[in-house]
Amino acid sequence: QLIRNWKKPISAQPGMVVELRITLVPTGEILAVRISKGSGNEAFDRSALNAVYKVGKFEGLTMQSKVFEDNFRLFTLVFKPVN
Repeated sequence: QLIRNWKKPISAQPGMVVELRITLVPTGEILAVRISKGSGNEAFDRSALNAVYKVGKFEGLTMQSKVFEDNFRLFTLVFKPVN
């Protein structure tokens, strides 16, 4: 879902990585997202952040409440697209 919504910036280079801290609700809706560790390239980092906002809601997160709370309420997503 994230890659479908990502617009690769011109300045993106192979191997770039940005870590995003994402907060979800059990329905998969994204409450908040922030950059926890940048790549060093502002355009790349912003493009990853924007892709998460465009997703808006992650589909297919049907699981037990404890599993969600332990693993998905607040998690770090390592965004390293294959170039």
